[in-house]
Amino acid sequence: MGDSKAVIARIGGDEFAILLKDLDGIEEARKKAEDLLIKLREPYQVSEHIVYSSFSIGVSFYPFDADTKEELFHRSDQALYYGKQQGKDTIFFYQDIN
Repeated sequence: MGDSKAVIARIGGDEFAILLKDLDGIEEARKKAEDLLIKLREPYQVSEHIVYSSFSIGVSFYPFDADTKEELFHRSDQALYYGKQQGKDTIFFYQDIN
């Protein structure tokens, strides 16, 4: 994730959360999400099979989208599920769905 400090956690099933601090704004967050999506889309090999995966990313910002960590995760989840409804390999920001 570059020079930014990141905390990565598995939320459950196939959902993960990444907490980034000290970003310079929405454009840096968008760039990091796009870079991550590109990396995650790269095929990988399992035994003799090549595997392709798709991903969706939901993004929310503290304190703009939420005041508590629970609200922040909920807002990211809302953006994620909105993106999943739009198709595969999406990035949606909470502020863009409201």
